[in-house]
Amino acid sequence: MSFRLLFSSSSATAMSTGIYTKHVVSFLFYQLVNGFRVDMPSNVEFICALILQFCSLAFTSGNSTAVSSSVPLQATTVVTTVRQVVGIISIVVNTFMIFVLLARGKFSVEMANLTAFVISSQLQAIGSMVSGIRFSNIRHRVYNPIVLASDCLLTYSDISLGHLNYLLRPLLFIHIGVMGVASAFTKPFHERKLRRVNIALLMAVFLICLLYVAAVWLEVFLVYHNWLVSQKCEYWTSIPVHHQQFQKCMYIFGVAFATILLCSVLLVKRFGRKEMLNMAQVEVIKRLLPLPIIGLIFRACPMVAGFLLARTYTAYTVRMLLYLTDDFLVVCYCAAYCYFHPDVRDYIIDLWSVVTDSF
Repeated sequence: MSFRLLFSSSSATAMSTGIYTKHVVSFLFYQLVNGFRVDMPSNVEFICALILQFCSLAFTSGNSTAVSSSVPLQATTVVTTVRQVVGIISIVVNTFMIFVLLARGKFSVEMANLTAFVISSQLQAIGSMVSGIRFSNIRHRVYNPIVLASDCLLTYSDISLGHLNYLLRPLLFIHIGVMGVASAFTKPFHERKLRRVNIALLMAVFLICLLYVAAVWLEVFLVYHNWLVSQKCEYWTSIPVHHQQFQKCMYIFGVAFATILLCSVLLVKRFGRKEMLNMAQVEVIKRLLPLPIIGLIFRACPMVAGFLLARTYTAYTVRMLLYLTDDFLVVCYCAAYCYFHPDVRDYIIDLWSVVTDSF
């Protein structure tokens, strides 16, 4: 039995502790059966290599990680192309909607929540476009050196934008669900107070998300300061894994929670308890309900599948295309929402007439 072959079958930098244990047990069993001899070159070589490997495990910081030299899955042609197309279209449409909603200046609970959601969609679109451009260039690289994860955060804005939106979107879903229920069961003469509460909660949601991103940055810079990743700076290597899992669970919970809350109001109406409801706000809930449903189908369900399925080329491509479909459908629905809302449509028509008259 050649222990030189046994040990060289695994890379010294990629072997896990379990593989080391298997080598030790195999080595000791072999020596017990055949008699322990340290004068054999293969045995001496194996012992020295084993000591070096255990020293490497003992003294290497837990923040350092093995880096794959393969092309990241984000750099697949289909995904990067769709990212750029969806990102550019979304940025153009969202910019127009944000301008109209802010210029209109009348922020009911419905319009304030819609504006916040469009801003979230805009942040997602910017990150998607930047990520698509960046990874389309990475495909042509042959050599990618190792850098610190903190350098990735400082260099590439799409990582932080994606990180921010992964918490912002579910919190907005939860906020829309809670405020939808509160509005539906609130009498019309309390709507002014509800508007103030809604604005305050929206500001709190954005502040919480910014503080969370800042806390993750501090964690990477202070706790994981030796964390080495490929210069490709994939999202899942630049952000600690526990934060990625938290964000995915938070998104699944947020979109499911909002869907259940909004559907519960419609069920109350369906079973004949209309006297309890503010029917004008129930109509608002009907208009807002497709947003969490789109997120549930095209993002939350693929996330659950991602927990269960192995990350293969096909599975990743399908999941990313579903995510991008979610982004695109949200933008299209928000645009249709604004156009078919009578107050917003009238403002757009008036704005267009002013522009045409000026020329």
